[in-house]
Amino acid sequence: MTRTLTLTLVLSLTLAGGAAAAKKSSAVSGLRIGAGPVFGFGGENELEYGSSKRDYDEETTNGLALRAEYPLGRYVQLGFATTFNWWALEVQDNNNIDRNLYVDLAPSLKLRAPFMGGRGEVFVDVPIGLTIAKLSKESANALLTGTNSKAETGVGWNAGIMAGASIRVHGRFSIQARLGWQGRGGSIPIASQQAQSKDLEYSLHQLALNFGAFYTF
Repeated sequence: MTRTLTLTLVLSLTLAGGAAAAKKSSAVSGLRIGAGPVFGFGGENELEYGSSKRDYDEETTNGLALRAEYPLGRYVQLGFATTFNWWALEVQDNNNIDRNLYVDLAPSLKLRAPFMGGRGEVFVDVPIGLTIAKLSKESANALLTGTNSKAETGVGWNAGIMAGASIRVHGRFSIQARLGWQGRGGSIPIASQQAQSKDLEYSLHQLALNFGAFYTF
């Protein structure tokens, strides 16, 4: 009888501990939101305007990403990122011309492999989305007709593939780093007093490096 009570007590404590651990684990595996700097290195931007087509070397792209991630299961997450990217061609930077802006709106699918009891993970993330592009007035004048050019807001695409790792550093807070390829393309309408309005077509591919700090609900 005593042995039976002892085994029952041990089993009850084990199950209670397992339930508490599961509850604690689930508390840090829900919606995750975060932000962090993003960088794009190297690459060329292929610009086409009317009959003119040319490849330009890119300067380092700097930006900020706002992210949200939600687990669909242990190994799959859905994500969404809004990223502000300030970019310039090498020739623009050499002439102190204002930087231009890409705003990426991208849902993503992340495949992840947790480790350290779920405290960390390695992952592959594939974002595909919409890009809103805006040239500075100085860029429009320098790259195109020379004077009185006005760049409207353009719409295009973005896509990438990123590999990275994330680790929980304290409570619900975690840090993340990712490295991969990022591509963009699309068109920007250009209005000019000297010529008929045309679209500036662009296509850009860069090595991407992103960091982030996250809070899990």
